Amino acid sequence: MAIQFTSWGAARQVTGSMHLLRFSDGFTVLVDCGLVMGGRSQDPLFGFEPTSIDLVILTHAHMDHSGRLPELVREGYKGEILCTEPTLELSALLLRDSAHLQAKRMASDQHGRGKGRKKGEQAFKKLAHRLEQDAEHCLRSFHALRINKTYRIRENLRLRFIPCSHLLGAVSVYLEIDDSGRTTRFGFSGDLGRFGYPGLPDPAPFPEVDYLICESTYGGIQHKETRPAADVVLGMIRDALGQEGGKLIVPAFSVGRTQAFLMILHQLFEKGLLPEEVPVFVDSPMAILSTEVYRNMEDWLSQEARNMIKMYGDVFSFERLRFVQNMGQSRKIAADYRPSILVSASGMLDGGRIHTHLKEQLQNPKACILFIGYLAEGSLGRQLADGASHVTVDGRTVMVRAKLCYTDIFSGHADHRGLMDFATKTSKDVLKQIFLVHGEPDRMEDLAQDLRNQGYRVELPLRGQVFELD
Repeated sequence: MAIQFTSWGAARQVTGSMHLLRFSDGFTVLVDCGLVMGGRSQDPLFGFEPTSIDLVILTHAHMDHSGRLPELVREGYKGEILCTEPTLELSALLLRDSAHLQAKRMASDQHGRGKGRKKGEQAFKKLAHRLEQDAEHCLRSFHALRINKTYRIRENLRLRFIPCSHLLGAVSVYLEIDDSGRTTRFGFSGDLGRFGYPGLPDPAPFPEVDYLICESTYGGIQHKETRPAADVVLGMIRDALGQEGGKLIVPAFSVGRTQAFLMILHQLFEKGLLPEEVPVFVDSPMAILSTEVYRNMEDWLSQEARNMIKMYGDVFSFERLRFVQNMGQSRKIAADYRPSILVSASGMLDGGRIHTHLKEQLQNPKACILFIGYLAEGSLGRQLADGASHVTVDGRTVMVRAKLCYTDIFSGHADHRGLMDFATKTSKDVLKQIFLVHGEPDRMEDLAQDLRNQGYRVELPLRGQVFELD
């Protein structure tokens, strides 16, 4: 029997990454095990038996790649979860937070808003305890490996993590499998980052492979912004705060985007370019915790970030920046119509403290909502970006009068050109097959067409479709 590849998640959609390799001797590797995000329904079944998995490899900590790991372990997976050290630390934060949020959502769904409140609270506590126990049990299976080092996992399997600059500790995965008398090389892109991303080192070169599983989030799309990030942010700040009472509200993922944005704000502050007396707030408990992880992982940061630490003692904090600690402070800031800069989560507006601010400020014509990350179909952020005149936030209908802005300078994904550069590093005479995952169907098709035009064989797997590999 040949090696088999099956995509059980992020197949013709962006989130929920879950990719399976089964060797001819039955040994089975799962790369990533993520949640479906952005309002799309989560398939309650994995599509495979969790006890059949022998090894899990995690490319990075984002929930659409890691979020179903506690469930996998609860359902019987007993092996290791291999990742980098930053991914281990960030996953610990995100999985614990996810357990709390899932319990809250499930309890609300079971008992309804405002109905059966006591039962709802009891259900929440019970669910929270169970899900938090699942997360802790799962985290005991994590094992951190070094980057750019080849590990012999078993007699016929070698593994190397290669930095890809998408997130602190994020990697692409290179596997060498000795099977049926020959060595087959596999590459899993994970989420590919960009060169020159604030705070992170550039992606490392990736070796030649026989089969490549590649993300396609920005297939067919080129990043438009070519100016330095500091120039872009300064322009947005001046536009938003140029009118009396102007406010800049930045929905940002707590892990990754927030830290990149804070680094740029810090640079502007040190140059004296931030508007005087205008406070800067970070209102996200998870962002506060994850920023501390970034501080403790100085060796994983870019040289520019390390130089800032030497000069200023910190790269993510400065004199005028305030981290919001509790909901009382959050509500006061949301109801304050004086000029300010606010960074809050979540980046796609699907939850978190950003909702507190949206309920107040979406109807404020002097507010500017600046999107700096990907907005999945079905998310509240995508609804706004698509021009909705009113939206529902926590059960309340809110008229949209705020100005909406977007920049791709903080996108953590490679664009079409970057994806093509990565996928074509291996000659078409060597690379037997490219499987495109982690993208909307039209984005996948655009990337696939360009690759096929250059002579590459490309597949767009359906969920659960099995490929027998030579």
